[in-house]
Amino acid sequence: MTTLQLKLFRILLATLVVALDVLPVGATEVVLQRVVELDSAVVHLGDVAKLKTRDAQEAARLAAIPLMPSPAPGRRRFVRMREVQDLVAAHGENMGDLAFRGELVVEIAASAVAEPAAAPKADRRAVWAGTSAASSPNMNGVRQAAIDKAAEGPRLLESEALEAHNYLKRAIVEHLNRQSGHKGDWQVEFDANEADLAKVLDAKTALQCSGGVRPWTGLQRLVVAFSTGHGPIRVRLEVNVTVEHPVVVAARPIERGQVITAADVAVEQWSTLPRESPRHQLLDSLESLVGMEATRAIQEGDAIYSDEFRPQLLINKGEEIVVYARGSGIQVRSIARARQDGARGELINVESLEGKEPFQAVVSGVREAVVFTGTSIAKEEKIVEQPFSRLR
Repeated sequence: MTTLQLKLFRILLATLVVALDVLPVGATEVVLQRVVELDSAVVHLGDVAKLKTRDAQEAARLAAIPLMPSPAPGRRRFVRMREVQDLVAAHGENMGDLAFRGELVVEIAASAVAEPAAAPKADRRAVWAGTSAASSPNMNGVRQAAIDKAAEGPRLLESEALEAHNYLKRAIVEHLNRQSGHKGDWQVEFDANEADLAKVLDAKTALQCSGGVRPWTGLQRLVVAFSTGHGPIRVRLEVNVTVEHPVVVAARPIERGQVITAADVAVEQWSTLPRESPRHQLLDSLESLVGMEATRAIQEGDAIYSDEFRPQLLINKGEEIVVYARGSGIQVRSIARARQDGARGELINVESLEGKEPFQAVVSGVREAVVFTGTSIAKEEKIVEQPFSRLR
């Protein structure tokens, strides 16, 4: 190979390397810089990274993506590559099309003499026409909108906005549970602006929600109050509320006097609850129902209320029952007749079989009851003759 051919080969190889570096195949390269110095109010992707792509318009579009407000004049800010990626993704960019390279941490410095640019006067005719005559010739619409948005308040990462939104949601749900008296599966939908979300993250006290009207569903106007280091804050929200309550219903017809089993009942989710009263309340779990006795017939699919069942009857009116008289460590067994129905632990009226003397006893088992005399008895023979005494 001659000297001329060798020189030509080296030039061709260098040209190929440069071309490959400038025009990489596949994803657009985003090469982060180590240190950047700005004199603008907003940091854009093009300020912190060099964009390598074949499409010049695509490079310009990506460079104009706003990331965050610039640090104060004379201050510095350090941003990790992961944070830049999150901010770009928050603008809806397909991260699979972007290959991030370069520095893992970018140092952003603001010029100490930077002054905010005076806002250009808007042309009223241009405003009426829907055009942006206020934008300078060197600044496109996207860049101007980013500066305007940055002036509204602090920018939050997507994860930070979600965290603040969840804090508000939790306060709203607690308020709805408290006001309605039901711990339901509340679904709340609302929009909160970024400035209010930033205040929530700065809260120094618990969030307290108030407002709304019965039945606590539909569009509700609520206020969430808390305090920050700058004083008390009140965030006003319009919240669309829906809820489903667990309600115990009959899975099949239940007859009066039937002992309720787990197969007889089920739990359904209802979005609207029927009217209740202190003695006539809906059930939301099966724990207090299974093993009870129905006091009336219940149709399949009907909700079951608290006054429609009772503990299972162990004694029926008119039955002969065993009664134990206890007192002073002595127990006497006798037979009596029940004058009313009774469940375990209930006090019922009974009568002796011989003298028909009425007295009261506590139901203790199936056709069994007990009487506590409450007095000391000297002779056991007297207990056998007169085993019962009227309860005081």
